[in-house]
Amino acid sequence: MSKPKIVIVGAGLAGLAAAKVLEASGLSPLILEQSDKVGGRVRTDEFQGFLLDRGFQVLLDSYPEIGEYEAALKLKPFETGARYFWENDFRKLNPFNPFRWNRTEFLGLLKSLKLFYPSENKPASHLFEENAFMKAFWIPFFRGVFLDPELSTRSKRIKALIPFFLKGRVTLPEKGMGELAALMAKDLKSSEIRLNTPVQKVHKKGVVLQSGEKLSCDFLLLGTELPSAFRLLGVDREEKGEATEVFYFSAPKDKVEADKFLWLDSRPESPVNNFSVLSQVQPSYAPEGQHLISATSVGHEVPQAEAVEVYLTRALKIPSGTLQFLKSINVPYALPKQDKAPPFQKGEYEGIFLAGELVDPPSINDAIWGGKKAAQAVIQGVNSP
Repeated sequence: MSKPKIVIVGAGLAGLAAAKVLEASGLSPLILEQSDKVGGRVRTDEFQGFLLDRGFQVLLDSYPEIGEYEAALKLKPFETGARYFWENDFRKLNPFNPFRWNRTEFLGLLKSLKLFYPSENKPASHLFEENAFMKAFWIPFFRGVFLDPELSTRSKRIKALIPFFLKGRVTLPEKGMGELAALMAKDLKSSEIRLNTPVQKVHKKGVVLQSGEKLSCDFLLLGTELPSAFRLLGVDREEKGEATEVFYFSAPKDKVEADKFLWLDSRPESPVNNFSVLSQVQPSYAPEGQHLISATSVGHEVPQAEAVEVYLTRALKIPSGTLQFLKSINVPYALPKQDKAPPFQKGEYEGIFLAGELVDPPSINDAIWGGKKAAQAVIQGVNSP
């Protein structure tokens, strides 16, 4: 008896995780990916010797789904805590060192306990209305996590993520964030991955490629981002999502007094929500003798690179002209909006199996877990009489 034909659309983390589970059951899926790399939005490109992630991305080593890859990723952590803008300068805060807190920070961190007990039906922004510290620290922090300038994200998403931040470290892989997907793809033995293969239409028994080629299958698993999924499924629904732009600058190492903190700025007039010296955290991100600085703006209104350079020069207290602009990367759909539940409550739509942000929250951990879950559903279908 021949093996059933299985097609996975999307070589993101969900699709790759699904393929591995299917292989473990003796199946050999075909994975179709429209871009030139695996990983979806989690990718890294090399530029002039620098590693540039597609948007500011980090990896929490407390995510259980990355455990088997942790050693190979060679993770290096950010410093615990952050620097946040307060009274005309950046102040360092380590939430685990109360002897360095001022009164405002103490009261703010005390009020932060309510992050564990959020109202299910209110946006995250309501959690930070009572205290100046909470606005200065938590608003840019969670704006950076959800890429949501208004923090209309459901409060329950904060409750879900806080334990991972408390239990683990915020890290960067040695070869960039895209290395996770590269390792997952390398794990696959019998799957076929076809890159640069955009799909035009899907149905439960096959796909039509943009080239016009038709591929039939017995089971189809869809693991793309939401806008692509709606288009492929023929669902008449617009999904704008959250946007971000990351600006990359280089600087001579001896000209910047760098640290491993994430820097946060809640001011409405600031062109930057957060920035960090990535090469101080993970030296492999920059060539010898150079630093790589990443600055992130959140939302569809994008500042000019010149304004970001002036901002960073002042924040880092370095001479004008020290920074060299490398590149900016605009991600118009970086994450789906999280002000409501994912659009598909079941893991199947018209006979097509669904994975990733279509049914689960958009995090690295959830993407991998969701891909595995979808693969198990496919296997159950294969084994059904």
